[in-house]
Order: sequence, then C-alpha cells, then structure tokens
Amino acid sequence: MKLEAPVNRVRGLGSAKEGVSHWRSQRLRAVALVPLVIWFVYAMISLVGADHAQFKVWISHHGNALMMFLLIGTLFPHAWQGMRTILEDYVHGEPHRTIFAFFLKFVMWIAAASSAMAVAKLYLGG
Repeated sequence: MKLEAPVNRVRGLGSAKEGVSHWRSQRLRAVALVPLVIWFVYAMISLVGADHAQFKVWISHHGNALMMFLLIGTLFPHAWQGMRTILEDYVHGEPHRTIFAFFLKFVMWIAAASSAMAVAKLYLGG
C-alpha cells in the first residue's frame, strides 16, 4: 500500500526515498542516547570535586572509556542529522544551504575527533 497520489507516481514526484531511513536513524540514535546521557550525568555528578588526577583514574577504566566513546559516536551524528534537517527546512537558496551544510559537517567532524582524541589520550595515560 502506497501513500502516494497516483498522479504523483505518474509524474515521478514521489518521495526521495531517504526520509524514512533518516527518520528511523534519528530515532534510534535518540533512544541510544537516553541511557548514555543518564550514565554521563550520573558519572559527572559522582566526579564533582574531583581533580584532574582522579578524573584520569576514572577514565582509565575500560568501561568508562568505552561509554565515553559510545556517547561521542552517537551524539555527534545525532546532532549532525538534527542540524542538517534544520538547515534543509529553514535555509533558503541552494548555495547558502550547501555552504552552511559543509561548514557544519566540518565543525561536527572536528568536535567529534577532538573529543575522541581527548578521551583516548586520558585513557592511555596521557
């Protein structure tokens, strides 16, 4: 059963075929972020008053480093998808949209990579 008007099927004006997968991946990442963010908030509250050395000991545990990598690997793609949707909806004109999307993706990659490198450095004892 298709929810597309017959005239649109004839004209080829149907779906771009990526909306459902975009929506589904956004929701799956959101569901995955719920326990990760709860864990992160709990961990940060438990580290209130800790100094850098105590934080390094905490992050050097395999489970904590793994959870931080999972949080980074889920959070940044989720944020990118959401911001891309906002760009597509509210930035008019193809050149502007393309420039903003490129810049935003660049910033997201830099932020994700620097976050992962910071966690890796602390995990490895740097």
